Amino acid sequence: MNRPGNSPWTLLAEVVPFPRGSSWELSTGGSGGCGFQCGIVYQLSRSNGQWIEETVYTFDGTHGASPSPGLILNSTGSFYGSTFLGGDYNFGEVFELKPGKSWTINLLYSFTGQGADANPNGVVLGPGGGLYGTTPGGYNTQYYGEVFDVLRK
Repeated sequence: MNRPGNSPWTLLAEVVPFPRGSSWELSTGGSGGCGFQCGIVYQLSRSNGQWIEETVYTFDGTHGASPSPGLILNSTGSFYGSTFLGGDYNFGEVFELKPGKSWTINLLYSFTGQGADANPNGVVLGPGGGLYGTTPGGYNTQYYGEVFDVLRK
């Protein structure tokens, strides 16, 4: 799959159905401050029998890079997800992507790289509105990954 500027992108196999017949997807690849690992969030919708693709957010390394598969949609139209890289320490982050005239990203948690606190594999919505996920570990034989939660307010 090619994206703007003929940069190679890899589709992450998570598609989020959205009201009114469109879907939302994540891809990694492209260019920018993080080379081939930046990534995008885009919307696919049908118009006159054709699929229309609209990029709504481009990860730049500062606010995430290499998005993990899966987006969570809430009732206000915001999405939640994680990136494998980027954030304050370049070990990944959990984010909220809010709709509006232009989409904005809010950092909810930045992984520090301390112990197993690095490179999340995605998030799921849990009881009470918390976001839960895992990290792979493996940077030090002492750490084997972790289960984390980020509680939304």
